[in-house]
Amino acid sequence: MRIHEAFDKTLKNYRISGKLLAERTNISPAHISQFRNNKGGLSYRTLEEMLDALEEIAPGSRTYFCLQLADYKQSVEKMVEGMDSNQKGDLMLVLAKSFKSYFSSAENGSKQKVKVST
Repeated sequence: MRIHEAFDKTLKNYRISGKLLAERTNISPAHISQFRNNKGGLSYRTLEEMLDALEEIAPGSRTYFCLQLADYKQSVEKMVEGMDSNQKGDLMLVLAKSFKSYFSSAENGSKQKVKVST
């Protein structure tokens, strides 16, 4: 996957608009749009600034971008098979916290609140 495609996919996945990203950086919305649509390039420094802002807006988005860029297609099952028990335990904790956050979020009134103790 090309850099601009991975970046665009990341913004879409995290529902981050070019306008919001522009507000958090010193980069114009037009420059961000041109990059997303492969109509203009970026310096390394500008890309780094946008990725830093993305990570502040949506933690985990930088990792997502990197995985998209690497065209990461390894199945979850194979990834877990390669982990030792400590890594699997860490993964379980991360997933539990993620689900706890998701289900206890009151973002939109339609989500059911579920209490999970960890």
